Amino acid sequence: MKLPAVEAYLFEIGEALQFDRQYARDVCDEVADHLYESVDEQARAQRASPSRAGRTQGELRALFERFGQPRVLAAQFASTYVFRKLLALLAWVFALGAASYMLGLVVGPLSWAGFGLAGGCALAVLPAVLRVRREVYPRAQSWPKLCMPMLASTSAVLLLGAALVASAVWKVEHCQSSICIALDLAIALALLLRWALHRKQTARMCALWRSVS
Repeated sequence: MKLPAVEAYLFEIGEALQFDRQYARDVCDEVADHLYESVDEQARAQRASPSRAGRTQGELRALFERFGQPRVLAAQFASTYVFRKLLALLAWVFALGAASYMLGLVVGPLSWAGFGLAGGCALAVLPAVLRVRREVYPRAQSWPKLCMPMLASTSAVLLLGAALVASAVWKVEHCQSSICIALDLAIALALLLRWALHRKQTARMCALWRSVS
């Protein structure tokens, strides 16, 4: 049976993790399993000992205190999500960038320069993430530091998208086939859309970390 107090606690966690709805659902499911398992243990103990009757609300409050405030718990889950998020983003960006050059009939020097700059910016993100990743659960004091690699990766995506637009403009004068121009523009559009989503997620995650640090 679902308890209103537990569902309200889970709802607050889910709201704080709305930067990724699937991740929010996964976290809420995991926390719900632990919470209801503890509630069931309390109920069994209550049936076994009549003297414990009527202590449910106090035990629920103690349970929530043991788990922590919902937004703090959500911030902790967000901090462990960053490493996976950034690796997936960088892999996606480089795969898409590589595909644009492999499929393009002509590659302009502007696009190669932009790709190099974006690659350097993206790789510069990794040391900061790996430094924080040494802790399985980063301390609350470290959470705001995660904003830097998130913002740097956002810049890398934007830079690569802008480089592909510059490449398409260059190819208007130097490329005889329109296919290579269309490829650059299509992939640049995909990157810029991904940048907009990542920027929105970054803003929400940083706001969460700062609010509880």
